[in-house]
Amino acid sequence: MKIADVIEGALASLPQLPLHNREGAAAQMKAFIPLMERFGCRDAANALRRFVGIPTEPSATETRPIELVGILSPDIEGYRRLMRDEYKAAFEEAETLSTTAWGYFSAWRGDTTRASNAHAVVFLSKCVQACQATLLLGERGLELEAAAVLREAYEYLFVGAAILQAPSIVQRLIRESEREHGKQAAKLHKPDDGEPIVDEQYLERLRTLAEGEVKGSGLSVYAAAEAVNMTGIYDGVYRTLSRMGTHATATTLLHGSGRDGNVYGGPARKHLAQLLEWTSDCLKLALAHAKDVGKQKSKDNGR
Repeated sequence: MKIADVIEGALASLPQLPLHNREGAAAQMKAFIPLMERFGCRDAANALRRFVGIPTEPSATETRPIELVGILSPDIEGYRRLMRDEYKAAFEEAETLSTTAWGYFSAWRGDTTRASNAHAVVFLSKCVQACQATLLLGERGLELEAAAVLREAYEYLFVGAAILQAPSIVQRLIRESEREHGKQAAKLHKPDDGEPIVDEQYLERLRTLAEGEVKGSGLSVYAAAEAVNMTGIYDGVYRTLSRMGTHATATTLLHGSGRDGNVYGGPARKHLAQLLEWTSDCLKLALAHAKDVGKQKSKDNGR
């Protein structure tokens, strides 16, 4: 039996229902209009539109399937629900960890005793927020984009944990930022491909930055991971995420085309299970360091 026959049969039975049941059934079936359009059941879709009192001419979004417009298609909500159902346990674990960790940081934001704790909370809470973004992207099939954001979450984790362990690392972080700013200023001050692209007042500030010398060592992401004995995670997870979704590399080609050479797009879930596992791992580590912040705060309050 064709799907159109099933839908049209269901529509034919609607007028026979009591009014209150009929309205409820119609409201539920209204959600299937985009699916009907996707499967070519235009007559059935228009029949349902007429029954529930909406225009029979389909809207622009309802006739734009994922294959044509990507994740901006309204059909992506169906995909999201499917992923949520298929990977239910993994999503629930990550969300539970996220909620718990976010609760810690929300309670301490603006209420930390030592500056180092405040700095650590900033980075660790950003770690949790990036993990939340990873879940939102992953459930919609944006797994490479999810990988890029999860890499960011691990970066926040390394730096936040390092600051918590050795507060002096903040100064190295500042020096690294100043050094990178100086490099950018030098290029903007004397661009390789033409005239400066900033006004004279800002150009003067850039000259000062470009000519300045930042003394002392900065802080790389690897150095932060090394400071907290997370180089294994850096090499195993962080580097993998970098190759997956952060940079335009040959790996990108593996995710953007098939063996037949055709380019494809739309939602993907090949690595979703792994990304969800790494998201939970990151949140567990962030939560462990959140508890460390709490212990330090309790000690400071007891003094």
